[in-house]
Amino acid sequence: MSKIGTRHTDLRRWGTLLLALVLLLQGAWNAGWAASARTATQRLADIEQVVRSYVLASEAAMDGEREVRVGALDPRLRLQACSAPLEAFSVSRATRGNALTVGVRCTAPQPWTIYVSARVIYRGPVVVAARALARGTVLTEHDLRVARKDVSAAPAGVLTDPGQAVGRRLRRPVAAGATLTSALLETVPVIERGQRVDLVAGSGALMVRMTGRALMDGAAGQRIRVRNVKSRKVVEGTVDPAGFVRVD
Repeated sequence: MSKIGTRHTDLRRWGTLLLALVLLLQGAWNAGWAASARTATQRLADIEQVVRSYVLASEAAMDGEREVRVGALDPRLRLQACSAPLEAFSVSRATRGNALTVGVRCTAPQPWTIYVSARVIYRGPVVVAARALARGTVLTEHDLRVARKDVSAAPAGVLTDPGQAVGRRLRRPVAAGATLTSALLETVPVIERGQRVDLVAGSGALMVRMTGRALMDGAAGQRIRVRNVKSRKVVEGTVDPAGFVRVD
């Protein structure tokens, strides 16, 4: 065989080998891409966002400033990437507070479901102590301020307007910044037990005044028992803000 023929044969052989190598590499790349597609994992941030959006939408009727805190997902979690939109659904809600559990499901290509905890925080105005206050303090506007707090976690009877506390007395000491509730306050009595008071009956020109001794403390508008000093009879009347007791 001539040298030219031998050279052509070698070229054809190398061309065949090169083509086979290209096809082999292409097949390996395709197989690797398919395997990668099959093992791609779902981003945890996407799951958290679906939960947050679902909770905000379901709580749309609630007023106030809202924040959704999603429970931390295990970073080692490996869920196959979902080709369909993730779906969220309600699972349960705590009987007290605003903790809830939300389910997130994937339908394709490989179905899976995960359950995520979340908590809704509602922020609103509450009355707090502007400074440390001692027991027995009769509150003024200077003792109070309004702060925005998580009202969903606030104790029962929380005050939202300083006017609800001004003029009332603390039952126990409170720290600066402490949230004030109706249970912490008591009405300052206009009349104290044992105090001599005027008993007033009638109205206009037909008013009769007598002297009595209070048998109990009494705030304005409260009904208390009073003993008539002269007759020793016990009567019941309503405390007037001016400091006397109006007898029916």
